[in-house]
Amino acid sequence: MNEVGFRPEARIHFEDEIAIHENAADGKDLLSDMYFDFDNFREETGLTSAEWDENEVVLLREMRKARRDMLRRYLAAAERLDHYSFDDPRLRQQPLLNPLSQCHRPWAQL
Repeated sequence: MNEVGFRPEARIHFEDEIAIHENAADGKDLLSDMYFDFDNFREETGLTSAEWDENEVVLLREMRKARRDMLRRYLAAAERLDHYSFDDPRLRQQPLLNPLSQCHRPWAQL
């Protein structure tokens, strides 16, 4: 995403990847696995090969869910940038900084 917005084809790619991770969340899936660098993950987390092997099913499931949900949040953020919302209740609760009825300008009095 840049100053020209979120390209429609990028949305399609994100939605496709979300579906891939959704379908693979509870099993082994070579297509889903293509999105991850497991060696880098093990290195960055300090997991030994034995620890990885012992927890692989759980780790893969959680990595897929995390990636899926990250992509969903990214799409939601991109959608918010394409529209203006005037329905935010926090905006209605904000008092005016200087309502005209409370302005006091002695320099303006004659």
